Amino acid sequence: MIIHSSLRSQKIGAKILESFAKYLNENNIGPTYCIPYDHLESFYGLIQFKVIREEDSPLFLQDRIKQYRSNSSDRFMIMKRD
Repeated sequence: MIIHSSLRSQKIGAKILESFAKYLNENNIGPTYCIPYDHLESFYGLIQFKVIREEDSPLFLQDRIKQYRSNSSDRFMIMKRD
């Protein structure tokens, strides 16, 4: 999820994240993974995502994070929510 820069600091991302958590809970969906920018660890932690070691994630996510890193100087991590 990326919120356009002109719309940030309006709690839009938090509302989307809360709705997503509600959907996951109501539908008993888990585990769920995400690959956020590393500075968003606490943001995703609000709905119980935790950083995991890359080698503990599914192979397709390991491949995806490598692609992200090869195309960007940004820093990413893999998080999991049970």
